[in-house]
Amino acid sequence: MTAAVVLRPMSGASFDAYAVRAIPLLAEAQSRAYGSSAEAARASAEAAFFKICADAEPEASGQHLYVIEAAGVDVGALWFELRQAARDPYVYLYDWVIWPEYRGQGSGSAAMRLLEQRARALGARRIMLNVFNDNRFAADLYRRYGFGPASSILVKPIPND
Repeated sequence: MTAAVVLRPMSGASFDAYAVRAIPLLAEAQSRAYGSSAEAARASAEAAFFKICADAEPEASGQHLYVIEAAGVDVGALWFELRQAARDPYVYLYDWVIWPEYRGQGSGSAAMRLLEQRARALGARRIMLNVFNDNRFAADLYRRYGFGPASSILVKPIPND
């Protein structure tokens, strides 16, 4: 039986703990996907995470950050932004992570259901996200939750002469 899962708004201390775990994961994925150096990928990941720190009220800028909690334990995180496209609001999911030691216990499924409820309450009509091509596990997981491809970003490296 899965423990009750809740989305708890992320505090400053919770965000710091989340960033310590998540920034290296994003940097590694960006480095693999884009062929950037580890330093450049780290800087990009840090910029993505800390752009929201300048705003004392992240939700005022459309950012929604939550700790995924099961039975009082922080088991992961959820970060999304409400966006508007031609009167067609949608949620862009930046991160949905269950920490490895808590995977396979149903918390991710419960968190996705809660995300859908929040998105609906905000007036969103869809949820969008990015998944790197080399992350087949995540791509398969998203497909199981009803996500499908909407576009592709193709990259062509330019060799040094």
